[in-house]
Amino acid sequence: MNILLVWVAALALLFGLAAAMEWSAIRHRVNGANGLTILVAGVLGLASMPLGFGGLWWFAGLGRAALITTAAAVIGGALWWGLVNALDRAAKKQGKT
Repeated sequence: MNILLVWVAALALLFGLAAAMEWSAIRHRVNGANGLTILVAGVLGLASMPLGFGGLWWFAGLGRAALITTAAAVIGGALWWGLVNALDRAAKKQGKT
């Protein structure tokens, strides 16, 4: 299960860095802070699913790999969507002040 921990840590690092970059751009009122880095992080996270599935299949079997990958995709997608909405609210709040 070490591959799962590495995969989850890499996704958390990717989403965390992208959110920090976007948050900093919003906070400093950078013109053009349009969410491109968080979008790319989401696409890269989605693109990592087959690699994570393959590694899990190798170490844990097909059934468990399918279950874990599906759960990771749903949870990761929900977290990404939450980040996008939180950043959107912060940008709208920053624009009103």
